[in-house]
Amino acid sequence: MPIETLLNYLIETKQPVTLSSSLYHVPNVTIQEFFYKSIPQIRTSYPTNNNYDKRFLNILQLPTTHLIADLDNFHHIGFDAIITKATTPKEMEKCIKELEDTRYNAYLYNSKDEMILCIFHIND
Repeated sequence: MPIETLLNYLIETKQPVTLSSSLYHVPNVTIQEFFYKSIPQIRTSYPTNNNYDKRFLNILQLPTTHLIADLDNFHHIGFDAIITKATTPKEMEKCIKELEDTRYNAYLYNSKDEMILCIFHIND
C-alpha cells in the first residue's frame, strides 16, 4: 500500500509531522514504527457485510504516542501540492520524488472519498 511507502519515507528522514483524523490532532510526531492489526468483528450465523476483520494502522512515536487509523476501506493518498493520487507503492515513490523539495500535506482517503487521516507539514 502507498501509505507504507510514505510512512517508511517519514521514518527514514526523521521528519516531525502533524497527524490528524476525526479522533485526534497530534503535532510534532516523529514516526518511529508502524504496524497493522486486524480486529475481529462480531460474527453472525447469517451472511452480512460485517462478517470480516477490520484493519487498523498503528503509528508509534515511542514512548508516548500511539495513534490508530482505520484503513479498512483505504483507497488512495492525495496531496495539496500536486494533482496526482497515489494508489500503489510505485505511484507513491514517484510522488515523493516529485515533491522532494516541496512542503506538502498528504491525505488518506477511503473508497467513499472521505478523509481517513491527514499528514501535515511533510518536508517542512
